[in-house]
Order: sequence, then C-alpha cells, then structure tokens
Amino acid sequence: MKFVFVLFLFFLSTMSFGQSVLDKGNYQLAGGFSFEKTQSKNDYFNDRALKIELSPQYSYFVINNLLVGGLISLKYMEYQWLGTEDDKSSQKSIGFGPNIKYYFRTEKIIPFVSSSVVYEKIINETEYGYTLDFSAGFDVFLTQSVALEPFVSYNIRKNFSPVSSQTIMSFGVRFNYFIVK
Repeated sequence: MKFVFVLFLFFLSTMSFGQSVLDKGNYQLAGGFSFEKTQSKNDYFNDRALKIELSPQYSYFVINNLLVGGLISLKYMEYQWLGTEDDKSSQKSIGFGPNIKYYFRTEKIIPFVSSSVVYEKIINETEYGYTLDFSAGFDVFLTQSVALEPFVSYNIRKNFSPVSSQTIMSFGVRFNYFIVK
C-alpha cells in the first residue's frame, strides 16, 4: 500500500498546471542509452565492434523550445579482429561536453534536433579525442513531465592520440524528466 501511495505522489509531482515543459526557465534531467554494432571487411582485415553508451544530461530552457546543457558519456567498447590470428580487446571511456536541443511544438509527440560536442578519454590509456554528434528524434510523453525519447545519431569522431577518425550512425533512447518552475 505504501508503494502505491509513493507511486501516486510521484505521478502527481510530474504534472504541470498551465505552463508547458518546453518554456523558458524550465529544466530537463535525462538519461540516455545507445547501442552500436559494426562489422568491417576488406582485403586486409575483418573486424567487429560493439559499443554501449550511457549518457546522463542536465539542461535548461534558455528560451521557449531551446534547451542548452551538459552531458557525461560513459562507454564500453569491445573489438574483435578476425584474420590469421584472432584478437579481442575491450575499452572503457568517459567524456563530457555541452549539448543543445531544439523542440518543435506539437500536441503529443514532440520532434527535436540536437547537437553535442563530447571530449572523450579512454580509461587507463593515452587515447583521447572528441565526438561531434547530430541527433534527431521525438519525445513521447508518458505523463506531463516524463517522456520517452527514441533518437538516431550521426557521429563524427576524431582522435588526437593516435590520430584517426570515424563516422558512425547509431540509435538510442533517452528518458526525460522535465522540471517546471
């Protein structure tokens, strides 16, 4: 019974009265998850990669519909090279950076476009660089303040040590909690 009462209070606290969650002065807490799986083949090698990313975000509406904030990126990457000698390795990275998102106001499903720049460092290694991310998707509101946000991202990754670059398309989902002032 206590659980039902606490759940009721949570949903009551997520309701806003009169003000849109996309208005200037409101905040957003978000938690994201994305998944990438790639395979490359050519005359010299055959490799596979698996990447999983968690990315909490905190943002503020500077004007109606325009959200500016920051994020932290936590990644787990696993690589496998197939050839004359099979080799496998894994890495963990941490990153942080600014993000910006613009929402297009509609009734129930709210589309958006966003961009971020994330400085990334591989843990326990010298490898570091940045990722420029362009995303689009939509928010589906479960309550007046809680939304599920599927998205697709196009990433440009540049490493400074060692020097390399990648372009990647990924899919993910975020949970957003809007705090109305």
